[in-house]
Amino acid sequence: MSKLVYAHKWISLHENENGNGFIKMGDAVMTVPLFEDGTVLFTREYSVAYDEPVLYLPSGAVAPREPLEVTANRELQEEAGYKAARLDYLGELRPGIKYVQWRFLIFLARGLSESKLQGDEKWEITVEWYPLNQFEALIADRQLQDATVIAALFMAQKYLASVGA
Repeated sequence: MSKLVYAHKWISLHENENGNGFIKMGDAVMTVPLFEDGTVLFTREYSVAYDEPVLYLPSGAVAPREPLEVTANRELQEEAGYKAARLDYLGELRPGIKYVQWRFLIFLARGLSESKLQGDEKWEITVEWYPLNQFEALIADRQLQDATVIAALFMAQKYLASVGA
């Protein structure tokens, strides 16, 4: 059992029975939008934590009682302007596992077609395309620094190799 110390819209600070502080965040979905030619659609959006635009993947909060696939496709449309005909669940990531209670549920999105929904971000989100098989160069160039995104891309590569795609 934990005690709430501070709460904001998406984040809260708690203290456990031993007096250790930890952060709770709402669960989120993240998609790896993959086109038939092997290109991944990335977003570039503002990072509140670092006060700069960052390379990211379409992601968003899990809505109450909304199926995860619906949430993933909605966020993809809101942030990137595409919808997926096929979503494959790749797994779960827990960033900051020692001090943050937060899950990312990762999906591979394929069969993409243009479809834009209005999002809730207060800043502009742009899209960029890079080959999946070259994303490690983005890491080396320091363009891609988010560990969750990097892990999701590795998960997508492994899944595609296992199904022979």
